[in-house]
Amino acid sequence: METRGSNQQLRHGQEARFERRPRTSEPEAAALSAADEFVAYALGFDRDHRRAGRTVPEAPERREFVDSFWTFVERLETAVGGRPASALPELRRAVVERVGPVLFRSRPIARSYWKPHGYTGDFRTMELIYDLEERAGLDPTQPALVNGLDFFYSTLHSVRGVWERRWAFRDLLSRRLEESAGRAEGEGGGLAVLDVACGGARYIRDVVASELDTSRLELLAIDQDAAAIEALRRGLASLGPRLQAVSIPITALPGAVGERTFDVALSSGLFDYLDDDSARRLLALMASRLRPGGTLAITNFHPDDPSAFCKDWLGDWQLVFRREAEVRDLFPSDLEVTTRRSGDGSLVLAFGRRASAVGGER
Repeated sequence: METRGSNQQLRHGQEARFERRPRTSEPEAAALSAADEFVAYALGFDRDHRRAGRTVPEAPERREFVDSFWTFVERLETAVGGRPASALPELRRAVVERVGPVLFRSRPIARSYWKPHGYTGDFRTMELIYDLEERAGLDPTQPALVNGLDFFYSTLHSVRGVWERRWAFRDLLSRRLEESAGRAEGEGGGLAVLDVACGGARYIRDVVASELDTSRLELLAIDQDAAAIEALRRGLASLGPRLQAVSIPITALPGAVGERTFDVALSSGLFDYLDDDSARRLLALMASRLRPGGTLAITNFHPDDPSAFCKDWLGDWQLVFRREAEVRDLFPSDLEVTTRRSGDGSLVLAFGRRASAVGGER
């Protein structure tokens, strides 16, 4: 028979054990609740489509999925007070443990987080991003949940900025090719291009696949990732000996470039991984190899990128963000620099132009 004293001792012991447990803070509880609710919604979305035998969600269903995902992201951001994931690593780990089994069924989301090439934004991830521009969420050979996730990924402001970057660099190269078409070879005909951290260079492949005459296009492509260089060689095999693709660290760039000069020097996705000093040194080197009238083009994500929080917490995509003036300040003073923001404001596109030679275009 229990006595009043024994009941009090039991209750006291239970309270002591409860107090020793780590308590979940209010922000943590709110973040995990947001994660759990999104997972429940996503699994229900998956279940309903499987039961209906459908793999491609209708447009209203895709939009509903996107709204649900952004609601989760907004609730998470509110719960943590907008702090970066690095400030709350344990909470980020707990959030990813909950949502990861759902999110990582999408290849671009999974690659962003797991980094199979050892770094964020590898060339295969970029290829997946480019491919989403035309048919995101419409692949009948994938489950509806994966289509929903891919469609969400395609709505990320930074993803759309990458699409815009592709077309901006394609247009730049196409325009310079057309400008060089009327010059004889001895007068500087053709177009010499330097691409640093080239990845798969989709924009150059776009130009080569177009109706433009690329018979005088010469390309020196540099990337630290040997897999990216191998993919580039295969994708641009039609250039033959006019393609030189080299896998080296960026620090070895001076030796690879030598005394060669170029009409266009570009780097599409490198500078938001570099500190200011490294960025200035690299731009100074690239600018020093520009011919008269040559163009130096780079991009950098902007701190007002609306998808920055999502990339940080759910993609572990760490970047150095810069405003337009900060990007312009990286360029050597002897170039005329223009900048603009991508349509959704996520990306800064910067173009430096060297003055043309006196008495000629170049």
